[in-house]
Amino acid sequence: MGSKKADRILADILLPVYNEEHILEKSVTELRDYLQKNVSDFDWVITIGDNASIDKTLEVANGLAEKFEDVRVFHLPQKGRGRMVKYAWQKSEADVLTYMDIDLSTG
Repeated sequence: MGSKKADRILADILLPVYNEEHILEKSVTELRDYLQKNVSDFDWVITIGDNASIDKTLEVANGLAEKFEDVRVFHLPQKGRGRMVKYAWQKSEADVLTYMDIDLSTG
């Protein structure tokens, strides 16, 4: 997961989430499919950043990380998109850091 191949750029796509169990699996699967079909000039990893969800978001996220080697999960016990973005990006070794909403409204 997320291991950078020699001379390849690595992009980390962060999906900050709070109580998104209803859409998480569909959105991550859709994003992975898009990246696999359309992105070949750099490597990528999807990071699910759970902010203190009280539903089954973290459970779903961990299941996706177990299923896909290019998906990882961070969990913080406090709410806050900015808090998660800062935390995840400090932990990342990627060359390019980006985030998008879980509804994939960002093109």
